[in-house]
Amino acid sequence: MKRLVFLIILLAFIWAGVFLWPEKKDEQKANWPDFKKFDIVKIQFDQFELVKDKDKWRVKEKGQNIRPYADQTKVDALIDFLQVNSPKRFLGSLDKDKVGEFGLDKPKQLVIYAQEKWSVQVGDKNPSEDGVYALSSSYPGELLLMNAAYADKVGAGSDTYYELKLLPFDDEQITRVRLLENNSTRWDVLKKDGEFTFNAPEEITRYKVSSSEATSLFFELGSMRAQSLDFKKDQAKLQFTLEVFHRGGETPLKIKIFKAKEKYLAQVDQNKWYFVLDQAQHDNLNKTSFLLKDRSIIHLDTGQAHKMDLVISGKNVQLYKVNGVWKHKDSDQEVPGMGLYLWRLSDLKYEQDPKSQLPSTASRIVIWAVKDKQDKDLVKVYFYEDSALPADRCWVQVAGQSSYYVVDSSLLEDLKTKVE
Repeated sequence: MKRLVFLIILLAFIWAGVFLWPEKKDEQKANWPDFKKFDIVKIQFDQFELVKDKDKWRVKEKGQNIRPYADQTKVDALIDFLQVNSPKRFLGSLDKDKVGEFGLDKPKQLVIYAQEKWSVQVGDKNPSEDGVYALSSSYPGELLLMNAAYADKVGAGSDTYYELKLLPFDDEQITRVRLLENNSTRWDVLKKDGEFTFNAPEEITRYKVSSSEATSLFFELGSMRAQSLDFKKDQAKLQFTLEVFHRGGETPLKIKIFKAKEKYLAQVDQNKWYFVLDQAQHDNLNKTSFLLKDRSIIHLDTGQAHKMDLVISGKNVQLYKVNGVWKHKDSDQEVPGMGLYLWRLSDLKYEQDPKSQLPSTASRIVIWAVKDKQDKDLVKVYFYEDSALPADRCWVQVAGQSSYYVVDSSLLEDLKTKVE
């Protein structure tokens, strides 16, 4: 009889565990807010707040009147995280005398202000470190075990949410960029129907704009993300100003670039904060009109190239192409990579304004003729070394032209190593 009573009691407990506990747990889970339906106006952390300002978020720090824009994608990611990360486990009512055992005597806190106020307080990780102890206004007095990532989410610093992208639009929206230095225009580049032209100053409007350089500049402007933000520009000196014209904007957006000790600062329009740029970002914006010119020397259809005649240090070398492979005419040995060398030849750009005469210190060392199937010259190029030039520069002249150009000598050095 006692055994029967024991079994009945045991079955009752099992039934309660199977049917009643999940129901209770499901009921508890159901209390988790649907954050995406909230009209959230503020997210408060311990040291800063994310505040909704019309349709944009701003970062408001304690003791700081400046409110830079927040990265919308990161704010959305936080809300998404809260949405899908309800409590992992419910650990029962929390004795107020034991809050310190769970790190909840000095918790990190996050508060959301919407139709209703919601909060979560995060303490220490549990022994297995797969979660953190927490309290939430959704379950008053209940000790919770939450996703371990809550510690980082709730304890994040304000810099986590800074919007570091300089411009609020991408490069496809940019129609014109002007660089001003000492109140005068260094260059003004206009983009129309995918083509770039110099708009000012007048003395450079006759030159073509390098499509690759201008495309790179516009893309850099439209995608650039700063290293961080700064709120002071002590002893900073204005270097130049960029005026960026864009579709849908009546006036250009101004970017002032300052040099402050070992860093560069960019101020966009009248914002009171500054974007911190590194040296490479500064250099990518600080283009000279010379760099923006189309400085191409050779116009070569590499697909028409089938033969090459080279004279290198007095030695004649002949190459021919068969089935897309370049070979020595004398030995039939393959010369891999010559297609790339042809592309580099066609992409040569002068590094200084051309000259009508060579200096006496220059001497010819390479003749490179590229021919078609009919043995007709597509282009013939003369290379000159010059002790008066830097080690990484040489002279080039194209047959039929009277100008001499200073170019990067790496192609010449690589070619000599390749075919000698």
